[in-house]
Amino acid sequence: MAKKSSLKVAIWYIVSVLLLSWAVQAVIFTGMLPAEFISLYMYVPAILAVIFYFLQKDPIEIQIKQITNKITPKSLLFGVTYPFLIALLMIFLSILSGLGQFNADELAGRLQLPFIISYLFTVVAIMPSMFGEEYGWRGYLLPTLTPKLGKIQATLLVGIIWGMWHIPSYYLSYSAAGIGDPIILTILGILVTVALAFPVSYCYYLSKNIIPCMILHGIWDVTITSVLFSSPEVPGMAPATAGLISMPWVYALCVMIAAGTIMAYFFVKEFRKMRG
Repeated sequence: MAKKSSLKVAIWYIVSVLLLSWAVQAVIFTGMLPAEFISLYMYVPAILAVIFYFLQKDPIEIQIKQITNKITPKSLLFGVTYPFLIALLMIFLSILSGLGQFNADELAGRLQLPFIISYLFTVVAIMPSMFGEEYGWRGYLLPTLTPKLGKIQATLLVGIIWGMWHIPSYYLSYSAAGIGDPIILTILGILVTVALAFPVSYCYYLSKNIIPCMILHGIWDVTITSVLFSSPEVPGMAPATAGLISMPWVYALCVMIAAGTIMAYFFVKEFRKMRG
């Protein structure tokens, strides 16, 4: 960034994005808007990032570098493959712990061409909403905080804010699904998001471009909800889906946290090796 934003500016961004996003999520997830608008809140981080860039008087070329910087092959490969690698780790932990049941019949269905086409279409279809998130979290907040805090602390703080940003959608969705204590599930969901921040930051640092991050984020979301774990129905918003692993959702979140924590240790070591 041409002008290093102060932590004070970053704090104003954090407060603004949380308050506005929470308000939008409350409207959407309480049914005040049709389910077709469910992804609307995901654009708030990007919209506010653009506003804050202009408030800081950063030129347009600085803002668009987040999508025009050269994408390194390593960052693109990482963005595409990481969700599948950690999915394998989560399958292993689920079976090893005895908490989950592997559904072999579902695996056969996931390998059929119609499902693969549907899967790829879904990943592509959610890319605009992934931009809405990633331009805010990795395109603005992470590079704003990194010069001040360093890669590890900046990633941790972005992960915490990113997790807190989900609070209304997590709480209201879990309440509607009736699959357990929504407060506990929301806290676990926040921890999952914090752990996920480490690989997405690593992906960003590899090229300083959010496009590989968008791909990683999108593949993660679709893989978790339509491939890996059996997901509960959220009335009026999402149908129940069968997954490769059947287990109570609270256990699924714990497995995600365990796998994410294991991998975060690796990324912390990588951050310490990186320059710039």
